[in-house]
Amino acid sequence: MEIKSHKNFAEINVGAISFFCDPSDDFLAEVDNKNVILLSNPSLDLNYNRIFNAAGEYNVDDVYFWGFNNKKNIAYLLEYKKNFLFYCNGGVAQETIKHIKAFYKNIDVLLLGKDNTDKEIIAALKPKIIFSFRNIEVNKFTKEKISKVKLNFKKVENVLYIFSS
Repeated sequence: MEIKSHKNFAEINVGAISFFCDPSDDFLAEVDNKNVILLSNPSLDLNYNRIFNAAGEYNVDDVYFWGFNNKKNIAYLLEYKKNFLFYCNGGVAQETIKHIKAFYKNIDVLLLGKDNTDKEIIAALKPKIIFSFRNIEVNKFTKEKISKVKLNFKKVENVLYIFSS
């Protein structure tokens, strides 16, 4: 799994698929049908093909993911090779947190979208790795500035990656 930043959004590469998390409108035109778009704004009504912005259970090739409705946004949990990544761009409802903790023991990666400043989600999910567009502080996490990183889940723990672009 590789994660990289673009100007205001993140890209998650898993196998041959790229997941673009809340990309800008001008970038949407460049996306081909091999990639997946995850949109957190449920009012856009674009849930078709490989564009997702609704709660539900999905899979593309060998990546399984779930969208959770948080009233004002959709948050996503991705599973790839028994590793879990949670993406949220805004606040996350307590109901969503309870559901995730009940069914999934460990969240390996927490990806905070550009509009997310909610540190409560970090305490609730206890991820091993955090990505953020904002320069935040998290106790017991070492901080690194990056534009992209390939993750080794067996070796990396308690790292906060701050996107540099």
